[in-house]
Amino acid sequence: MFIPFGFMNTQAGGGGSDADADTFIAAVTTAGGTLSSTEEDAIQTLFTDLKTVGVYDEMFAFYPVIGGLEATHALNGLRVSSSFDLSFNGGWTHAASGMKPNGSTGYADTSVVYGSSQINNNTFGIYTTETGSGSYPIDGGVYNSNGTDVWYVATYWGATGAGRATNDWNDSVGWTSTDGGLMINMRDAVANAEIWNNGSQVATITNSVGGGDSGGRSFWLGGANNGSLSFPANREQIFSFFHRRALTSTEIGDISTAINDYQTTLGRNTY
Repeated sequence: MFIPFGFMNTQAGGGGSDADADTFIAAVTTAGGTLSSTEEDAIQTLFTDLKTVGVYDEMFAFYPVIGGLEATHALNGLRVSSSFDLSFNGGWTHAASGMKPNGSTGYADTSVVYGSSQINNNTFGIYTTETGSGSYPIDGGVYNSNGTDVWYVATYWGATGAGRATNDWNDSVGWTSTDGGLMINMRDAVANAEIWNNGSQVATITNSVGGGDSGGRSFWLGGANNGSLSFPANREQIFSFFHRRALTSTEIGDISTAINDYQTTLGRNTY
């Protein structure tokens, strides 16, 4: 039987595949990664779920952290270009379980810069698998020493012994959990920030104080970009994303479910 387009036969888990997921899977393989059928199915479902809930198209980047290698963990799931692939610096450990900075020199540059259009219109998230500890480790963010133009999430903040986050203000807010999981930070046009942890809203900041932008500095994972590495962390990460707008509460709940379902399939979920 003649099959004019061989790629039309590509399937995951016995069902139809997503073309963007196929492109990402191919990129992981090209980078040296080997994926099981379970992992390929998890990727297919992740892409489908993100599209179904309406958050896929407006992302800067998301990082599925799959393949067990630095080269595969670096890959942005959006393969339109390699503009937002991670650039690892310092000490990192890479394995099937995730990627872990060393808490002193390790950070990963996302190249994502939140400028004026995202000041009051942004959402980002980081999923860690380990309990918080240390002095003031930030799992990812931008931190200007003038106290403004600050975005970050941290599983643990030494002064409070709890989670901590801020979103472009000289202000921050904590929540009681230090057990890691999926931390999502959203700021909207009415100057409210919502902090979500493991699919539930845990804190709110209402404050119109803020700077102009991130000063041209990009988000780093494993610490904060303050022109150099500040507040380095040593907690393993298994997912992160950066969205171009403020997600609604429903969308945050939906994206939390999609990401955690992906991690559950891989056996890496924390909740």
